[in-house]
Amino acid sequence: MSKLTLLAVDDNADSLELLKMILDSSVNFNVLTATSASEAWQIVTQVQPDILITDIVMPVEDGFSLIKKIRRHVNEKISNISAIAVTALAETELAKYETSNGFNKLIFKPFDFDNLIENIYAIMPPYS
Repeated sequence: MSKLTLLAVDDNADSLELLKMILDSSVNFNVLTATSASEAWQIVTQVQPDILITDIVMPVEDGFSLIKKIRRHVNEKISNISAIAVTALAETELAKYETSNGFNKLIFKPFDFDNLIENIYAIMPPYS
């Protein structure tokens, strides 16, 4: 059984390192990281990860913009990437953003890592 490639995106280096450390402890994932949506886009188009976990609020380009580009991509392996958004925004603040956002799951920070892993398993593609 091969590992799934997971891309974690967060502009906060400490949050990203903690997320990577937790995800690396799982034998099921090869974890890649990016600190911006533009860096994530490069990885998505080159590596075509199986799962994306991205922060919503990031400078320059946010997670919603990233997922829109992904969902519009002509390559189905890219446009169908399973995606989880993580955010520290309150639900009322999210009303400012589009409601049909392209993510499979939305998780609020701070989150329980067991819950995150459970949500990853719920959306991950089947092993090939």
